Amino acid sequence: GAPVTKIGGKSLWPIQATILEIPPPIRDHKSAVMIFGAWLGGTHPNMELLWNNIVDQIQDLYENGIILKLNDHLKIKFNIRVQLITFDLPALAHNCNIIQFNGYDACPVCKTHGYAIGTQIFYPFSQASLIKKTDTDYLRLSTLDLPRFRSHGIKGPIPLTKIMLFPSQIAVDYMHLVCSGHFKTLIVYWNQLLLPDVFEQVSNFLLSITLPHSFGYQFMPLV
Repeated sequence: GAPVTKIGGKSLWPIQATILEIPPPIRDHKSAVMIFGAWLGGTHPNMELLWNNIVDQIQDLYENGIILKLNDHLKIKFNIRVQLITFDLPALAHNCNIIQFNGYDACPVCKTHGYAIGTQIFYPFSQASLIKKTDTDYLRLSTLDLPRFRSHGIKGPIPLTKIMLFPSQIAVDYMHLVCSGHFKTLIVYWNQLLLPDVFEQVSNFLLSITLPHSFGYQFMPLV
């Protein structure tokens, strides 16, 4: 969802995958991460150019599986299925062809409509059960020429619906929704309510944590 590097004014956007059966932390080691595709350019990736060939290859793997040849020349066939996919919020909207996260119908999961308060869009709390979007909605609404308020934020077709069920196979973006979103707001409130030494103790605990080798940074203190 974000460029990993910039080269001469151009950005590199990779599509990476891991094998679910490999247990963590080995699964997250750089040698176990597969590169399915990459976009190098001065603009955001073109969704169809980026995904069409990858989706075609995955569909072929769905039908034929993949055969691994071991050291003793034994061959093992594996069936392939895509389990989940995740993006950061801007990339989610771009790759899934839906309204951006700050729009009126931005939720990829439900049909709740947002309301403008000042310059921000808010989604009202309701005791009633939310009406969820389904895979049928993504397939049907993406092909209809509807006004924006009737399309529930679905702007058009996407290659990924050929190999995945939307939205049930979209994993929640933990970093933006929790770490830099709601939880960041809670920390600001707690900082006003709690004693100063509470935040200092939490900061010391965060700094004492040893993160996996695949992390290129350390936790920052709260104070």
